[in-house]
Amino acid sequence: MMTTTKKSGKSSKVAPKKHTSQKGAKPKGDSAGNRVKVGQPLIYRTKDHPPRANSPEYNATRKWLMNKVGGGCFICGGPVDLSHPEAPADAKGLQDHHGGGIYHNLILVGFNLFPMEWANGWGANPARVQDFVNQLNKAGLCSYKKPIKTVADVMDWVDSEFNANVKLCAPHHVGLQTQHTPDANGHEAVGIHNAPWPVLAAQATCDWDNFNMFAGTTGTLAVAPDPSHEGGVIVTYVDESHPEVMAYAPSQKATTAGVQPTFGKLKVGVSLDRTHPSAIAAFQGYRTNPATEAFMATVVSAKKRR
Repeated sequence: MMTTTKKSGKSSKVAPKKHTSQKGAKPKGDSAGNRVKVGQPLIYRTKDHPPRANSPEYNATRKWLMNKVGGGCFICGGPVDLSHPEAPADAKGLQDHHGGGIYHNLILVGFNLFPMEWANGWGANPARVQDFVNQLNKAGLCSYKKPIKTVADVMDWVDSEFNANVKLCAPHHVGLQTQHTPDANGHEAVGIHNAPWPVLAAQATCDWDNFNMFAGTTGTLAVAPDPSHEGGVIVTYVDESHPEVMAYAPSQKATTAGVQPTFGKLKVGVSLDRTHPSAIAAFQGYRTNPATEAFMATVVSAKKRR
């Protein structure tokens, strides 16, 4: 996970707090200066490291990425226009993600098995990183020749053009599941730091003109069309912050009529029929639908009577 968000080639610094000799002071390894804030209000601790700053390797990588590599955010910008390979994307609004992208002829075609965030590099095993780099080199997917024997060597790799090399727009980089963060096309977006990979990747190929995979939410719920029930959807992901308490029929199929419902949190794999508000929202995009509001009103009313 990233320590900070980079914009326009600049990186904010996180300065460690100085330790004191006061009684009860936390040990060095537990310093508040080593807490890393990521997209969501999430704090985790990393190995001791200096304040974040743009390294020469990072500056060179960003210049290469934004000026020579074609295409923009691979999710909302789509594949590189191969008919115009000479025209790199406008770097305005694009951020660079330490994602371990794999390139062929300056075209992003995949990701390696060990994408390394800046903060994670400080706790990495140099020998392990070297082994993975050797694997890429042997496969002809990389040409990194500098030996990786120390933490400093690891950090050179982390900021190199073979790792800090994925262009993303801000919404698809650090967009939160719990906040409305539309992308350049006006579609809801959740960033790579805040979504499981299948949810992130699905945003790139979703038929947004006809289907809203987030079912009208800001990304706390993801659904897919149910091939066995026209207009229905199947829940493929539910974030723990998703507020909805659903009315379930005994068959585990959420319904709106004919069955006295029981209440529970939405679950992955549950089929929601065409009258369910999430199914309605999925197939009708971001438009408010009276049926959605009416159904949710009955759910709220039923909950109050419990």
